[in-house]
Amino acid sequence: MTFKYRYPNSTTISPKKSEKRHVGVLAQHLEENFGFAVSEQKKPEDSLYVNYASINIYLIDALKVLIEKNSNLDGDLENARNRFDFLSAKYSEKLNL
Repeated sequence: MTFKYRYPNSTTISPKKSEKRHVGVLAQHLEENFGFAVSEQKKPEDSLYVNYASINIYLIDALKVLIEKNSNLDGDLENARNRFDFLSAKYSEKLNL
């Protein structure tokens, strides 16, 4: 998710910094599976914060899995294209006989 952070005292923040885009995740989305990475609420109105250092290794591992799956899908697609080309050539040969 990308967002623009609203600084509480924007008059002391440079315009360049106040326009900077940030990338992050919502703490509420992490609570169920990565509760250890979300700050505890002392009061119900407190905001939740994500400890990104504690989830980095999980994000890296997830990327590795997705890269491997993507590579496998690329191989499957190449095999399907080759099979299609082979069958198209065979069909064309039969039509020309």
